[in-house]
Amino acid sequence: MKVSLWLIPPKHIYKPLEKEIQELAKIDKTPTFLPHITIASGYVEQAVESHKLPQIIQNLKESFSNFGAIPCTFDKDLGIVEGYNQEKQEYQWNQSTVAILKREQKFMQSIFLARKILFDDEKGFEARMAMNSFDNVDFQDTFRPPTNEPHLSFAYSTKPLARFVKYYPEDFESTELALFETDPSSLDGVKNWKEIARIKWST
Repeated sequence: MKVSLWLIPPKHIYKPLEKEIQELAKIDKTPTFLPHITIASGYVEQAVESHKLPQIIQNLKESFSNFGAIPCTFDKDLGIVEGYNQEKQEYQWNQSTVAILKREQKFMQSIFLARKILFDDEKGFEARMAMNSFDNVDFQDTFRPPTNEPHLSFAYSTKPLARFVKYYPEDFESTELALFETDPSSLDGVKNWKEIARIKWST
């Protein structure tokens, strides 16, 4: 099973983002989705066995319960980025209209923690969690082309829709995760995605 773990914005950010996503979907007649920031996502080489899900969910609850709020800070100098895939000569459907996030320490730590739980992805976990900077870490398997950066999507489309975006979110802190089955990982497949679990915690 291919799964993705998403950070969910707080209500005052979630609501206007949800409206923005719905409006952009109408323009290109494309699927809607929950406002989120992906912190772990499985691809062909990384899938989760269904029978392990209860333990994974329990581990997520236990690990994030004392983690504190996860700051999500946008790179406002970049603004809205339109992810064009040079190799495919088209806009990447899940990065066609995105806001890029800064690679700040606690945010990056949440990614390491999530990948460790979901995919048994150690990669020097303890040492990297203690690092002050993650700028030089290879995240090719986490931050996919063409942006190669953590991001928040405004639309899933093969067209760039930045000019239609009316709401750019302010920075926020998240204390909620959503675990989704994201298979197939394609524009047509979005309608088949299913929520598996929610994990919420207090600060």
